[in-house]
Amino acid sequence: MFKRVLVLSSVLLMFSGFSAWGDNITNYCVTTVNGIFLLDGASCQEQISAGASLFQNQPFTVSVSYGSTASSSTTPYSKEFTSFQNAVATYSNNGLPTFDYKAQGAFILGTAKLAGVNFDASYWFGPYGESASAPCGSTGCTQNFYFGYTAYDGVYLKAQFSSGKTYQPTASTANTNNASSAVPPNYSTTDTNGIITGTDNESLADVLKDWLKSSAGQSFLTSYLQTRVAVAPFDPVAGNPSSYMGQAVQENYTIANLVNFQTHPTGGLNLFNMTPQYSIFNADGVTQNMYSLPLRDVYYINDTNSLVFDMPISYTDTSGSSTYAVSVGAAYVHSFALPHAITWSVSPSLHVGADGSEDFASATLIYNGGLSSNIVVPVNQFSFGLTDNVTYLQTAAVNISGYETAYDMNDTLTENGVDVNYAINPKFSVGTNFSNTYLLAGDTWYIDNYNQAGLSVSLNKDYKGTTYNFVTLGASYLFAPHFNGANINVGLNF
Repeated sequence: MFKRVLVLSSVLLMFSGFSAWGDNITNYCVTTVNGIFLLDGASCQEQISAGASLFQNQPFTVSVSYGSTASSSTTPYSKEFTSFQNAVATYSNNGLPTFDYKAQGAFILGTAKLAGVNFDASYWFGPYGESASAPCGSTGCTQNFYFGYTAYDGVYLKAQFSSGKTYQPTASTANTNNASSAVPPNYSTTDTNGIITGTDNESLADVLKDWLKSSAGQSFLTSYLQTRVAVAPFDPVAGNPSSYMGQAVQENYTIANLVNFQTHPTGGLNLFNMTPQYSIFNADGVTQNMYSLPLRDVYYINDTNSLVFDMPISYTDTSGSSTYAVSVGAAYVHSFALPHAITWSVSPSLHVGADGSEDFASATLIYNGGLSSNIVVPVNQFSFGLTDNVTYLQTAAVNISGYETAYDMNDTLTENGVDVNYAINPKFSVGTNFSNTYLLAGDTWYIDNYNQAGLSVSLNKDYKGTTYNFVTLGASYLFAPHFNGANINVGLNF
């Protein structure tokens, strides 16, 4: 996952030079060289917009025009990638058709959507020295990247990188019809991370690597990850129902419904629960397939106390991009006997887990603590349940070789629901359920309120007077603005 700095940082340093001076690509589309339009404003904008619209619902897309100051012609290029690595390989290994990275004044101009965050982009070769018209010659040309994006709070974040000293036009010459306007205007250092410049002939990748280890670089990455959570429906860590945090809340809610004291379980009963589940989600037009396997060991201490040890694992495919997650935890369940055979169970839980996606340049540790309440009211062959859960989650940065993916998130979510079960006979029962999950406090989520409705059919088994669900077939439908999906599962207790 960390082969190229961080996959995210690799993408930023290979392609994403961004238009900080105008906050969009329009300024580039009217650039001239010696009085000749390098890019026609209207057609340039149309090329980039048309390309971007082809893949507007995909996590990783790039739409660019490219060429060099040696020629007034440009080439449009649009492509969907399944991962950051594929984008890195295309741009860093001369993957653009007919594009000469070493040509005088070579440039890539365009836009990118990187995991749901929109960037403005520019990549530029410029000559060393004091003159924009100086040839590269034996000294070669510097590489320059400009990148910027709008954070979830509306602040435009931007930075400029150079592999060595390069000509920077002044404000008075930046927009005139001469060669100096072929080089993007200088950044203002008052509202950016500054101009990060390496030594002559120093690799731009090395410049970027050093910056990403600095406090400014770490702050930029954290802001990017938090923005992704706030504006995109498929971040793997948070911000949506299929994310790690969304699934963690669901797990704590499920544990509250897993233990049944209605039939007065025999002390010492030990049940192993395995519930393979397949889910398919639509996140703003992006398809996600999730395969999960919660493994749980339920031990009944006596008729009012039990312990649950669990290890849910999952794999998610988001339009070809992979995410893996695993956690381990434990819950204690205590039941109170109320009048009319009503039972009330309270279950605190603790978990620690990890979520990683090389494709999304995402990796983090996550700690969570939950508290659930479950009330079951029996009426003849029916049982009516009310479950409430609140879960607090906190991320911890993953640091490898000096690079961190620090989401720096603290969130509190709650899931509340009702269920109705009907015992057809001692062997079979059917049920239906509905729950609502929403973000109670913490960071901004793209999807912070969603609902889920489901059905189940259970085959019951008796063990020394204790009745439990031996096999359960379940299906549910999850729905929210920008997000919906369905899942099926098979629960086994043995």
